[in-house]
Amino acid sequence: MGPRGQLVGAARKKNAQPLIGFERAAWTVQRWALEMDVSVPTVWDWIKQGKVASVKCGGRRLIRISPRDYMDACAAAAATAAE
Repeated sequence: MGPRGQLVGAARKKNAQPLIGFERAAWTVQRWALEMDVSVPTVWDWIKQGKVASVKCGGRRLIRISPRDYMDACAAAAATAAE
């Protein structure tokens, strides 16, 4: 499913179902910002600061870490810093 609930890619085919239980390999900056509930400029700032690793693929910038894994890493770093 796309960010607004529309079917994308292979899911556009007749009777195709979205894949459930599979995680993306990479996210666009816009999609990652949407899933993190932050603005796109904030994500670009994090990329420039080195807080979020990204790769250039063709004409797009992609983020390889999932929003969930990123949040888990932030929580672990905060717990370590608090000790």
